[in-house]
Amino acid sequence: MNRKIVVSVAIICLFLLSFFQFAETKAQETNDTNIGFVYAVAFSPDGKQIALGSTDSRVRVLDAETGKQLHVSPEHKSSVKFVKFIPKENHLLSASGDNTAYVWDLTSGRQIHSFSFGRGTFLCGFLLDGKTLMHGQGSSLYDFWDITNGTLIRSIKQQNRLRDAFEYQSVFDVTPDGKSFLSRGAYKTEDKFRLLRLRSLVTGKDIKRIKLPKKDTIEVIKISPDGKTALIGGNKISLWNITTGKLIRYISTLEKGVRDIAFSPDGKTAVSVGFGTGAEGIENSPGSIYLWDVKTGKMIREFVGHNRPVNTVAFSPDGTKIVTGGNDVRQSPLRVWNVATGKEIFIFPRFTKTKENDTAQLNIYVEKM
Repeated sequence: MNRKIVVSVAIICLFLLSFFQFAETKAQETNDTNIGFVYAVAFSPDGKQIALGSTDSRVRVLDAETGKQLHVSPEHKSSVKFVKFIPKENHLLSASGDNTAYVWDLTSGRQIHSFSFGRGTFLCGFLLDGKTLMHGQGSSLYDFWDITNGTLIRSIKQQNRLRDAFEYQSVFDVTPDGKSFLSRGAYKTEDKFRLLRLRSLVTGKDIKRIKLPKKDTIEVIKISPDGKTALIGGNKISLWNITTGKLIRYISTLEKGVRDIAFSPDGKTAVSVGFGTGAEGIENSPGSIYLWDVKTGKMIREFVGHNRPVNTVAFSPDGTKIVTGGNDVRQSPLRVWNVATGKEIFIFPRFTKTKENDTAQLNIYVEKM
């Protein structure tokens, strides 16, 4: 009798254990298929991995060839706005709107450093040494952090910070030589232009001021790999010589809203993402991805697939792929593309429905190039 009781209890325990393991697996699948909107993407230095940050507050790392999920780190409490592989290390840095940043060891998947900003994180950048993180607060305060220990090193402050009422979010990019940065200046209603400021990373003082027409908005700044020019995106896309401060050309004047731009590694082409040139209804419009010839300003091709605005884009180190993330509804928000053909390589996650079960299931979809 006692033996029967023991056997019965053992069977019940095994059943419960299996049930909870199954429930945990299904919960993970549900979380994975509901990653929300993708706000940040990055390729690893060797091009073999892709990191993404989204509204579900998780940081994910994927295999860049297959889309297989390699790491999931659920530490943030708000949308992840920035992800970047740390050069020469198997580490990843993520930053979020919850005012926190974390450094992850991708070998173990564990958090090794954490630190807190004084304000929500929307734009960051690495300096040339690969150990210093630059974090902007508005158009007049920039903090520099040591990512090896999470301490604040120094800050660049401007005297007119309180007057920057119209620039709550930072827009900037660091020059490839690590000596200066180009940022959006304060905008006031009485101004007849919008200001770009090329500043020294050491002193914070202006090297060059560039005046854009008032009608041109500044939502994205991306400096070319040679450090000589910069693409400015907003309601238009324009190319500027940042040494002379002169406009080279307008690449697109029909945009409804550019959210991100990425130069190819050789600087000959660039990809812009956002609302597109024919968007109506803005937030409900299909997302846009355009490949441009920087020298001529002509569009090379359009990548079609996102059904809502696209937020972020990154080139692979060899320039053959791009990864994009957006606000897609009822379909996968992250896509990897072949630059030469314009075709999707894979999307993440993949939603499918079966006749037996109308619930979305997670599958990685890989298309032959």
